Amino acid sequence: MQKIDVYDMEGTVVGEVGLKEEIFGQSVSEGLVYEVIRAYQLNQRLGCASTKSKGEVRGGGRKPWRQKGTGRARAGSRRSPLWKGGGTAFGPQPGVWRIKVPVQAKQKVLRGALSEKAIQGNLMVLETLNLDEAKTSAMVELLNRLKLNKPLVVLDGNDQKVLMASRNIKGLDITTVNNLNPYLVVKHQQVLMTKPALARLEEAL
Repeated sequence: MQKIDVYDMEGTVVGEVGLKEEIFGQSVSEGLVYEVIRAYQLNQRLGCASTKSKGEVRGGGRKPWRQKGTGRARAGSRRSPLWKGGGTAFGPQPGVWRIKVPVQAKQKVLRGALSEKAIQGNLMVLETLNLDEAKTSAMVELLNRLKLNKPLVVLDGNDQKVLMASRNIKGLDITTVNNLNPYLVVKHQQVLMTKPALARLEEAL
């Protein structure tokens, strides 16, 4: 069982914790990682872009002018895509791009991504994360003490003070164990996890 140090908020080592081999000692193929990450990104797509075709634009029930004798081109409706204010030809329409991924595949990729962070030494465990005030400066000072740059912070539950203090820090993501996904782990080079979050993660996986 691999063991890593546990730090306090001052950046001092206060102990160590063992990482379960079933979670932090797994390998996964790059192909499966690609499929899961691609599915996650596509599932974030809303697909709500919509334009009106000539059959949906308001007006245009009357022929603008007679067919012959005016010297102008033939026109049957003001809703034509050729006219200003007319419909759009071949415009975007609402669609669904969702891809279903088996839960086992998601968990396997998540275990593999966490294992890679642990092997590379990019996984850090914090004994507890409690901020006195919801200030960005407090969170920045904590990251500087821990020598972390734009990490992924994993909590065991929602903490409003931590969320408020972190929302203005570029590149920093805060998530909980329930919302942890392979994309966030792969996106960030470093992962900071509280000790309660680690225990809860090992129970979930």
